[in-house]
Amino acid sequence: MERRQFLEGNTEDLITRRDKLRADHYRYYTDQKWGNSFNYHLCLDSSVFGIEKCVSIIEDAWKSMHQDS
Repeated sequence: MERRQFLEGNTEDLITRRDKLRADHYRYYTDQKWGNSFNYHLCLDSSVFGIEKCVSIIEDAWKSMHQDS
């Protein structure tokens, strides 16, 4: 909120509008539904794993995908 200078009262509305724009953009260019985990190679819940563990998992996945390159 501080970085973007949002007022506390309208922050949720701004986030909701931004997410809708992202979803519309994604749907327009992919004909897929935003947020459907089936459309992604890797989905992690950082509230479960924590940021550092997510970073480690992503690094391991990237290394695994690019071993033969």
